[in-house]
Amino acid sequence: MRILIIGGVSDTSVGQSFERAARSLGHTVRFLDIGVAYNGLWPVRKFCWHALGHLPPGLRAFGRDVEEAALQFHPDVVLTTGIAPVNHATLMSLKQLGAILVNYSTDDPFSPHHRARWFFEALPGYDLICSPRRAAIADYASVTAARVAYVPFAYDETLFFTPEHIDDAQRRVFACDVVFVGGADGDRAPYIGALLREGMTVGLYGSYWDRFAETRGHGRGQIGIEDIR
Repeated sequence: MRILIIGGVSDTSVGQSFERAARSLGHTVRFLDIGVAYNGLWPVRKFCWHALGHLPPGLRAFGRDVEEAALQFHPDVVLTTGIAPVNHATLMSLKQLGAILVNYSTDDPFSPHHRARWFFEALPGYDLICSPRRAAIADYASVTAARVAYVPFAYDETLFFTPEHIDDAQRRVFACDVVFVGGADGDRAPYIGALLREGMTVGLYGSYWDRFAETRGHGRGQIGIEDIR
């Protein structure tokens, strides 16, 4: 198949994991970075995020890039990841080219932290929505007629493998009872706080953990893929 993947670029990008998997299975792949849709001056990005419902500043321009890429690439499948900056009009253009449209829902769009009207308007344009959350399947069914399937997160062996050597210094730096890598969402803080109250040492990596009283002072900052391994 010819697969056009639209996703983020980072150490642990699910879109890039899909790209590697598709290529290993012999499919022809083209990848588009969603970061382009979020470019712009900081005041503009801040205004779009807070005043316009998490709207990517370059949503329409990125849509034109997607359409142009599809015209050149002729994909059988277009796979977007997360709350992808692809609006309904762009999805309709892709559908007219005969592509099957799939979204893999890495983030929960029904969460107040992620809710965006422009994304909900786009959802009916997809043919298939895959979610790693069983509880979200009914939510999706309430806003779109697309087929919804439970597809759990998977293990990417090119990212996560046992390091050949771990020295004593590394063991001391990363010593803990529980490790958690991720941003400080409001629904995560109570669970981390409960572990801390029980006296456990939590290796807490990610941004914004000082926002919550129960986790303030326990964050260890950002961490790269080599250290996550």
